[in-house]
Amino acid sequence: MLSITKFYQYDIPCKLGEGLYVSERNAAWVDIESNVVFCSDGKSFSSYLLANKPTVIYGFNDHEIYLGTDVGFITFDREKELEVNSVSSSYCPYKLSGSGYRSNDGGHCGEYRLLGFMHQNSPERHTGYIYNISGDEYSLIDNDISIPNTFVSLSDNEILVSDSLTGEIWLFELDNYGQLKSKTLWALIDSIGSPDGGCKVGDFILIALWDASEIAVFTRDGKPVQRLPMPVLRPTNCKFDHLSSQLWVTSAATGLTPDQLAEYPDSGKTMIFNLRTS
Repeated sequence: MLSITKFYQYDIPCKLGEGLYVSERNAAWVDIESNVVFCSDGKSFSSYLLANKPTVIYGFNDHEIYLGTDVGFITFDREKELEVNSVSSSYCPYKLSGSGYRSNDGGHCGEYRLLGFMHQNSPERHTGYIYNISGDEYSLIDNDISIPNTFVSLSDNEILVSDSLTGEIWLFELDNYGQLKSKTLWALIDSIGSPDGGCKVGDFILIALWDASEIAVFTRDGKPVQRLPMPVLRPTNCKFDHLSSQLWVTSAATGLTPDQLAEYPDSGKTMIFNLRTS
């Protein structure tokens, strides 16, 4: 089983904190509603206002940030504060299906980058899309999902993708060409909360539960075994830093009532927890 104790939090709240990326005490995340990207190396902290809407971080270094946005996959030059479309395709793929869409979440599956899109206003009536970004091309791999989320890689060709609207968590298996080989139901959140971002910690899968003030813990085969309480109503993502054995968690304040904000004053903040297994 897992146990957590709070270590630190960033007191600059996000409206919709998301897109978390963590590696060796370095972290980056986004505020989707404010178009802001945050970076921390444990010593210094910086933020950048983007023209495009950032939704997920794929990686970063001292010079560049690689991220998914509402116009697809881009590279952000931190020194010049310049956004460059990293894929030569001249269109943003979601525009093929009409207006009203934005990217939501994504992740790596082996050598492939996956990026999901959702309808901003009516996801219950308009299905979302998941694209595989390989080289210079976007390739559609699924269009039977409403709000694609989570994107936790289990292996080089297996990745977990949640539908936050239905509570379903799917296991996607890709073939050698990065196309969808199979899609099977891995778990279902049928109680309070919607599955959001997540990560793998040893043999456990952790998934933040929006509106449940918890992070759900599963075994690798999808069996729920534990829930970790959070000091925010809407945790949105979690990532594990293996170097420090710390769990980073982003959260949201958007849509909360004054009473809910009073009950959960840390809403929107990014937190770090010491994580232990027992």
